[in-house]
Amino acid sequence: EIRGRMGEEAFGNWWRGFVQTLRRLLRATDLLAVDDTPEIWILLAESDAIGATIFKRRTRLALESQDVRGALPREVEASLRIAVATYPRDATQLESLLRILGERLTRDVQHAKREKRHEGQSLAEWMSELLERGISEPHASAASLVGFALGEVGRRPRERNYCFFHPGSAYAGELRDFDTIRAGSDGTELVVLADPPAPRTGEDAVSWVPAARLPGCPPFLVHYGDGPSYVLIADERMTPKGRRFFHSADPTLAESLAFRLQRELRLPVTS
Repeated sequence: EIRGRMGEEAFGNWWRGFVQTLRRLLRATDLLAVDDTPEIWILLAESDAIGATIFKRRTRLALESQDVRGALPREVEASLRIAVATYPRDATQLESLLRILGERLTRDVQHAKREKRHEGQSLAEWMSELLERGISEPHASAASLVGFALGEVGRRPRERNYCFFHPGSAYAGELRDFDTIRAGSDGTELVVLADPPAPRTGEDAVSWVPAARLPGCPPFLVHYGDGPSYVLIADERMTPKGRRFFHSADPTLAESLAFRLQRELRLPVTS
């Protein structure tokens, strides 16, 4: 459709610039394949889920720049869809990886629109909006989920993940025993929004950030990477029905929140 509107010569020039932009993002070991379909395939050798996601987000930023998208005629409506599937986290067979890629491509436009919509909100507003969709349960229910999710860090020592934990007053108790988390967190970047406890062995495995850096945010836990994705947001307040909390295993939501947290806390991005 774009070729028909632009004409063969203009389209060829634009398409070469499009592909050249992609090539500048690749390493020498990566493979890029282009054919006559509207799809481009990239194999990122020896990349984990976080590395692939960082590449995806850098790619979207580069391809939505004025040099690429801005070079299209005004009357051309084009949507950019990018999806990532990793081996062996998502699947171990090619057919399954391709099926997952197809499903994620279908959902990517909606995902990108959701991120742009929330760019105009603070993290506190976004999380409060998610919390409104939650349910009220006894405090112990959410506390057990927080404990289990934190335990995943230690149970998966060779997987690289981002884990952000803001206990607030609701889950201050989950901070009392961090030894098992530290012992197995070599592959996980664990960021806790709280004052650190008294120094203990393995303290450098956790990045302690003042909670005031994210004013108004409810207690939360966000886990994204090679392990299972998970998001939990809880209300500080208790009601007669219990404590309201929202939780989800949606990897696109966990990705969006993890990278937004990393950006707002001004943490280094390691690909």
